[in-house]
Amino acid sequence: MLSFIRRLFERRPDSARVASIVLRTLQKHAPGEAFSLNAEQCLIRRADGGVIYLDNLYRDYCQAEPSERKVQIERFVLGMLSADRPEGFDAARARLLPVLRHLLCSLGRGESGMGW
Repeated sequence: MLSFIRRLFERRPDSARVASIVLRTLQKHAPGEAFSLNAEQCLIRRADGGVIYLDNLYRDYCQAEPSERKVQIERFVLGMLSADRPEGFDAARARLLPVLRHLLCSLGRGESGMGW
């Protein structure tokens, strides 16, 4: 019985549910800005054409302790709203950083062993 209860509370959150929590939090912090959620692609579109990808946040949210999840979403949203967005790619080029991934992930051969 105890294992059933543990599995019930430790199951992985649904990505659409996490995306809707992020959308509500964005709307709370920026009531004058329009956002639209695309739960299938796990992203939120801004009215100005910007896109907020939620894949990394979702992965971090699932790995976080339940008591830390709300704080994690708040931090993410505040980071998205305070971000200075460049006008185009040329303006953004100087700010781009490389992303390091495990070789097996880039080849599409499954888990990297790093929680991805």
